[in-house]
Amino acid sequence: MTEYQVGAQSGLLPPDAWAKLPVLTLTEEETRCAASLPPRLGTGERACLAVAVHRQGLLVTDDLDARSAAREQHVPVTGTVGSWLRACDKATFPASRQTRFCRT
Repeated sequence: MTEYQVGAQSGLLPPDAWAKLPVLTLTEEETRCAASLPPRLGTGERACLAVAVHRQGLLVTDDLDARSAAREQHVPVTGTVGSWLRACDKATFPASRQTRFCRT
């Protein structure tokens, strides 16, 4: 979350893009799964990957270790560029920023 806040404060990312994202609480099973993932991953990466495994989700990360661990768990992965492309396709960015972020 800190990385996103830095991007938003610098004007590189929309400041409210994550405002609609829900905060999830891990189930006991997801917590156990997160604890069993490689320690080279950060706490947040392990939690996100555990949620993706158990809720059949998509992991969004640019971290190579996390992407590798996701593939081992058969979890689909995308990164920053994939997220931006998806946001452009769905017109998530305000019209005033679309020319800056979404090249057509």
